[in-house]
Amino acid sequence: MKRLLIALLLVSNFATAATDWLSSETDTGTQFFLFKSPQIIARYDFEADTYLDPIELSDVPGAFAINDKYIVVAYENAVYRLDKDGQNETHLGNTADSVNGLFIMNSTVFAAHSDGITSLNIETGETIETHESHYSMAGFTFNTSSMRAYARSLRVSPSD
Repeated sequence: MKRLLIALLLVSNFATAATDWLSSETDTGTQFFLFKSPQIIARYDFEADTYLDPIELSDVPGAFAINDKYIVVAYENAVYRLDKDGQNETHLGNTADSVNGLFIMNSTVFAAHSDGITSLNIETGETIETHESHYSMAGFTFNTSSMRAYARSLRVSPSD
């Protein structure tokens, strides 16, 4: 709980210089903050109690995910992998629509978009599978223990 409060305070402090904060993730003592404007990933090191240099992104991000080795970022429908220090941007693949959620499980990246989920190999970029939905979806979350994705439907009434 203490780290969550610190992270929220850090975002509010950083947000004075940046707008359009999208999301954040924590990995190995570092908090990562994804911003649309400016197009960066801000980083805060809890051990050193200081901000690290931000990672500048090549386009306007829509979603990101982090594992022990990589940062995965989506720009519209294109999914890219970066090293943890922000170097070596590598195109992994494209989805049918703009990505609104990214999840990493082992060597697989799950890119959630309004028409379903596309899975990509994080090392090779090979498309593993695309699962399409009959309804447009948003608000994706992924449960790693059950290997299930959850979302709510859009443009239907009542919304699931």
